[in-house]
Amino acid sequence: MYDNLKSLGITNPEEIDRYSLRQEANNDILKIYFQKDKGEFFAKSV
Repeated sequence: MYDNLKSLGITNPEEIDRYSLRQEANNDILKIYFQKDKGEFFAKSV
């Protein structure tokens, strides 16, 4: 079900909190934010 995410190196898709998609020139930029752990100020992203 998550074959595309796995091909991007996402091993735990259930930990995804949100994502953003934007365009820069002729490229699409996908940024994935993961759930924050307790005590963290910023979410991890790839």
